Amino acid sequence: MTAAPVTVVTGANSGIGRATALHLAEQGHVVYGTVRSTARAGKLLDAAEERGVGVELVELDIA
Repeated sequence: MTAAPVTVVTGANSGIGRATALHLAEQGHVVYGTVRSTARAGKLLDAAEERGVGVELVELDIA
């Protein structure tokens, strides 16, 4: 039995970060997506649900 890879994706709320988080989740990764605001993460969570995958959110501002 092989454990699923665990991946942290920064900027997961939009753009390349969002696409990367969703793609990796579809490939079987356990994805932790960092976002500046979890209040704005609805579209990401909706897209993940539509694909039947999960993305865990971590509120983080690295600026």
